[in-house]
Amino acid sequence: NVNAESARVYGLDLDASLHFSDTWRVATALHLVRGRREQLAPDGNELTLPQDHIPPPYGNTSLSWADGPWELSLRLRYQLTKQVRDYAVVEIFGNATDGYTFDRTGTADNLDLTPLASDGPLNYTGAYAWWTANLYAEYTLNEHFTFRLKGENLLDRHYRTFGSGVSAAGVDIGVGVMARF
Repeated sequence: NVNAESARVYGLDLDASLHFSDTWRVATALHLVRGRREQLAPDGNELTLPQDHIPPPYGNTSLSWADGPWELSLRLRYQLTKQVRDYAVVEIFGNATDGYTFDRTGTADNLDLTPLASDGPLNYTGAYAWWTANLYAEYTLNEHFTFRLKGENLLDRHYRTFGSGVSAAGVDIGVGVMARF
């Protein structure tokens, strides 16, 4: 492992909601992060490379209705693509004259846990974009009891959150009761 000469991490969190009546609301949250670091190549040149631990843009958008004891919500969760060129570099080979090649496997970004392309061995694709559709319902019976129902990933989409080698759950249905005394 080699420490970077310097690094910059910057981003934007966007949260917005619009209440277009007493009962209807649209809300969204989008998170964008970017990171670059300066790292010395074997020939002594300083290169600007992607910083590790930087997720692709992700967020959620919801349409909600609430009236009296009822609250219903349709929420879309999503993550955009992270290209291989945006993954951190663990080792640099070559020089400025002949060109550089980068080893991007073995970093905290887990490029080696992304799918393989069909055009050759160990040719990783990077993180795919994905989205899920989720429904939530809540009924407040009284000041003591609230009943909840959720349906997540209703279209049974296959996805992995960034940096994870584990595929997320398929359709997830849940029922709950909240009691307050």
